[in-house]
Amino acid sequence: MLKKSLMVIAISISFLLTGCYSLSLGNPTTKYDYVFDEVLGEWEVVEKDTKTVNTNDTVPIIPLYQTYTTWKIQYSDHNDVKRILTVNNAENLAFFLLRNIGYTIESEIKTIFPNFTDYIFINNPYSSHYSFYEQNFKDIYSKYKEVYTVKNFNLNTYFKGHPIYIEVRHNCYSENEENSGQCKKEIDDLIKKVPYINIILLSEEEYNYYVQGEEVSIEMLESHAGVNYEEKYKNLLKDRFPEYRISEENT
Repeated sequence: MLKKSLMVIAISISFLLTGCYSLSLGNPTTKYDYVFDEVLGEWEVVEKDTKTVNTNDTVPIIPLYQTYTTWKIQYSDHNDVKRILTVNNAENLAFFLLRNIGYTIESEIKTIFPNFTDYIFINNPYSSHYSFYEQNFKDIYSKYKEVYTVKNFNLNTYFKGHPIYIEVRHNCYSENEENSGQCKKEIDDLIKKVPYINIILLSEEEYNYYVQGEEVSIEMLESHAGVNYEEKYKNLLKDRFPEYRISEENT
């Protein structure tokens, strides 16, 4: 026990003197090549870069450098458009894969519904149950494999049967009755064309919530835990899809 304590102290002193550390989870392009095969189809690494950055925002006079490596992966999406997925060896691969599918959803929605363009943000209500810096990716991937896949992406069915949701701003303003009717039609068309969508929709400073294409009433949200409606919405999704929880013992 004493030896272990002395070792920790020695490492800490060395760390403070050098101000450097490295978070390394290995090379994901070789360690998880089968994941990229399943999620992306054909792919290749087109750029690799190693950087050292100061991550100490609290006490800038004491630099805290982090060294990590970034890989840029090129692949063709379901529309045969070449895209880049960027990953690094300091964060959990699940983070990058979810963000990557978010870009695909954003591109699809902006093409079909041009008034939904300010921002589209994708989220996993269970993301707070695991850290991006933990090596439990295999557990996460086993639950969310279909969620991350872009090579056969279909927006119409993407949200069916799982808790991933998006936040979208609707750029439509109902100054008069005619405009109001047009705004409602655009929302109805979105829900109709993406029938299983999980979405928090902001339209003229008003939030609307949908789970699997069905609008959620405020009364239903109020029945779930949370300090605000977004937290209540996340807990609603967790209650609806409990099978997607990642065991906290593994995180």
